[in-house]
Amino acid sequence: MRTASILFTLAVAGSAAIVSVNMPPSVSIVTDPSPGRAARHGIESLAASLRAQGRTVQITSSLEAATASPIVVAGAGGADGAAAHVLRATGATLPSAPESLVVRHMTVRGQRAFVLYGAGDRGLMYAALDAADRASWTPEAADPFAAIPDREERPHTAERSLSTYTMNRAYWESRFYDERYWTRYLDMLAANRFNRLLIIFGYETGGFMAPAYPYFFDTPNFPGVRMNGLTRAAQQHNLDTLNHLIETAHDRGVAVGLGIWDHIYRGGVQTGGASWTREYGDRPVPNTVEGLTADNLNAYTLASLEELLRRVPALDSIQFRVHEESGLKPEEMEGFWRVVFQRVQQVKPGMLLEARAKGTPDSVINTALALGVNLRVETKYWMEQMGLPTWPALSCTTARIGTSMSRSQPRWKRSGRRRCRSS
Repeated sequence: MRTASILFTLAVAGSAAIVSVNMPPSVSIVTDPSPGRAARHGIESLAASLRAQGRTVQITSSLEAATASPIVVAGAGGADGAAAHVLRATGATLPSAPESLVVRHMTVRGQRAFVLYGAGDRGLMYAALDAADRASWTPEAADPFAAIPDREERPHTAERSLSTYTMNRAYWESRFYDERYWTRYLDMLAANRFNRLLIIFGYETGGFMAPAYPYFFDTPNFPGVRMNGLTRAAQQHNLDTLNHLIETAHDRGVAVGLGIWDHIYRGGVQTGGASWTREYGDRPVPNTVEGLTADNLNAYTLASLEELLRRVPALDSIQFRVHEESGLKPEEMEGFWRVVFQRVQQVKPGMLLEARAKGTPDSVINTALALGVNLRVETKYWMEQMGLPTWPALSCTTARIGTSMSRSQPRWKRSGRRRCRSS
């Protein structure tokens, strides 16, 4: 714990009391004239870390105006600010790869300087967030940056993403409406250099978010398609919350995509073990969408996608589940995706669209390519078990198709499937 040494010299009545206090020195942070959103987040986090140590922080865009020592000179590529100038003065080559960064200890105008430079806003933010963390390790030091080594970094993986699901409405909304949760969660993603978040709607939910559009708005000309029990006020609240979440993510250099996995609810695999839905018989199941049929599926989806892109203008990408687990029938797929791709291209040309690889027909991929869609086919990287925070204690037996098997082996082995049991 930091201690302050205080000396009081008391004089006779009418004389002044002299107070001397050992306080941490102040720090000046020199930024570009107009730093971007992610860069501002990094700089503000660095300033907050220094203030938490009891230091006084001055933030200015001019080296001449900096009054404290040490000086932090922070800048990003394209801004041509003080950080770029002081690095060029040493003959250094400024990094240009996306999200790359440089950290340097220098002497600037006769004072100790700590230079943070990023090829873009994210690079500068990552450098500043790392400095904020490391500076907190030595709160007693006269120079809080002395132990931070000079370095240059660039990412090995361009996109670093996490996904979150909305399968259970109560649990989803306990997070969705909690601004403190998203602030802390997105702060964590930025500090650990994740640059993308995918929010997945639908899939094995018993009909919740199948599809997701009525959760946020009523689609014009389709008054009969709605989510059971949801008011317009609740829809507007959901839409406002989603837009605010995206803006909060963008402040931290995190792109946001929406996964629209269910396009119509037809039960089957979409129930995901939600056997309780059978108890409702012919009655409406809570939280499900009614009024969507095979006859209006294409028209409703096109109108709803256009409405989504208009009402959520900062959305970065959309991921679609393409095959029959999305509720589509095989004979519906090619025609459905052709008109979907066409509409997105019309409304937001070049927007990244992802198709889950499982069960995606070549005809759908060829249609997207022919239309010039910015399409990416992606698949699971970790699988369900490998993505858990701890390795599950499982004993698994896998048999490959084509291996010889005895007649006593069960059929699941002969078909090449995997079966696991707890050990």
